Amino acid sequence: MVALQISTTVPSRPSPGRPPWQRPQTIAAYSQPPTYHWFTPSPPPNNAQIDSLKTIARNAGRNIQSWIHVYVVCRDTEKESQDYLDYYVREKGDCEAVNNLLEIFEMNSETLPAEVLEQFRFHFIAGHGGYPLVGTPEKIVDEMNKLIQIGVDGVLISWVDYKTEAKQWIDEVLPLMEQAGQRAPKPMVP
Repeated sequence: MVALQISTTVPSRPSPGRPPWQRPQTIAAYSQPPTYHWFTPSPPPNNAQIDSLKTIARNAGRNIQSWIHVYVVCRDTEKESQDYLDYYVREKGDCEAVNNLLEIFEMNSETLPAEVLEQFRFHFIAGHGGYPLVGTPEKIVDEMNKLIQIGVDGVLISWVDYKTEAKQWIDEVLPLMEQAGQRAPKPMVP
């Protein structure tokens, strides 16, 4: 499976200097599976961006889905969630590695304002530049509603402690998503 990543800080129109595989028209027409992966720490893409991409795909005879990468920090309280996020990003984050990654993506002080670059650093350490879902299970479901309302069809999830946090997602977040109508209930196993 190929995940194509586009930064929404870069204009979504094709430009001569932009490689063809990063142009929305190319992605909409040729990506396999027909999925467009938004790469955006904040804010998420809006309806117009997603609708435009889906229109390009329809005009090319395809239907595509729009997915977004998210990183999840879910705790019992907002404060616990924020404290843990700050701990693992600010105290334990690998700044050298993230600076190397940003350089690979050509994100530097020559291409971005300092405050935007700092925001990208934070989100790359937090979850490889994904959109933050940080808070209580209820807040995360509310944030998922916002993503659904702007046309996001699915999320690619990352956690710091996969084993523990994936179980928490299954036990605490998925039932709330089902109650909110965001996903079909899990089928009962006979």
